[in-house]
Amino acid sequence: MPGNQEVQLAKLDRMKLGELIEEDCENCDVYKNPPTFIDGTIIAQKALSTSKPNQRTRTYWHCD
Repeated sequence: MPGNQEVQLAKLDRMKLGELIEEDCENCDVYKNPPTFIDGTIIAQKALSTSKPNQRTRTYWHCD
Protein backbone atom coordinates (compact mmCIF):
# COMPACT_ATOMS: atom_id res chain seq x y z
CA MET A 1 0.00 0.00 0.00
CA PRO A 2 1.50 3.38 -0.97
CA GLY A 3 2.13 5.98 1.70
CA ASN A 4 0.26 9.26 1.97
CA GLN A 5 3.00 11.20 0.20
CA GLU A 6 2.88 8.91 -2.83
CA VAL A 7 -0.93 9.14 -2.97
CA GLN A 8 -0.87 12.94 -2.78
CA LEU A 9 1.82 13.18 -5.48
CA ALA A 10 -0.21 10.88 -7.73
CA LYS A 11 -3.24 13.15 -7.25
CA LEU A 12 -1.17 16.19 -8.20
CA ASP A 13 0.10 14.40 -11.31
CA ARG A 14 -3.48 13.79 -12.45
CA MET A 15 -4.49 17.45 -12.01
CA LYS A 16 -4.16 19.85 -14.91
CA LEU A 17 -3.00 22.86 -12.89
CA GLY A 18 -2.29 25.94 -14.93
CA GLU A 19 -3.06 24.33 -18.27
CA LEU A 20 -5.31 26.10 -20.72
CA ILE A 21 -7.91 23.88 -22.34
CA GLU A 22 -7.96 23.94 -26.13
CA GLU A 23 -11.08 21.83 -26.64
CA ASP A 24 -14.24 21.05 -24.69
CA CYS A 25 -13.77 17.95 -22.51
CA GLU A 26 -17.42 18.14 -21.36
CA ASN A 27 -16.29 17.52 -17.77
CA CYS A 28 -16.14 21.12 -16.63
CA ASP A 29 -17.17 24.63 -17.58
CA VAL A 30 -13.66 26.00 -18.09
CA TYR A 31 -13.93 25.77 -21.88
CA LYS A 32 -17.26 27.60 -21.96
CA ASN A 33 -16.22 30.17 -19.33
CA PRO A 34 -12.43 30.53 -19.56
CA PRO A 35 -10.70 32.21 -16.62
CA THR A 36 -9.56 35.80 -16.89
CA PHE A 37 -6.08 36.66 -15.74
CA ILE A 38 -4.96 39.88 -14.09
CA ASP A 39 -1.61 41.19 -12.95
CA GLY A 40 -2.07 41.34 -9.18
CA THR A 41 1.31 42.94 -8.48
CA ILE A 42 -0.05 46.39 -7.62
CA ILE A 43 -2.92 44.93 -5.57
CA ALA A 44 -0.49 42.76 -3.59
CA GLN A 45 1.89 45.68 -3.03
CA LYS A 46 -0.96 47.83 -1.71
CA ALA A 47 -2.11 45.05 0.64
CA LEU A 48 1.43 44.48 1.92
CA SER A 49 1.99 48.20 2.44
CA THR A 50 -0.74 48.18 5.10
CA SER A 51 1.30 45.74 7.23
CA LYS A 52 3.77 46.82 9.88
CA PRO A 53 6.55 44.41 10.92
CA ASN A 54 7.05 43.58 14.60
CA GLN A 55 10.79 43.00 15.01
CA ARG A 56 10.51 41.31 18.41
CA THR A 57 8.14 38.53 17.35
CA ARG A 58 8.96 38.59 13.62
CA THR A 59 5.28 38.85 12.74
CA TYR A 60 3.26 41.44 10.85
CA TRP A 61 0.40 43.56 12.10
CA HIS A 62 -2.33 44.88 9.85
CA CYS A 63 -2.69 48.64 10.12
CA ASP A 64 -6.03 50.24 9.28
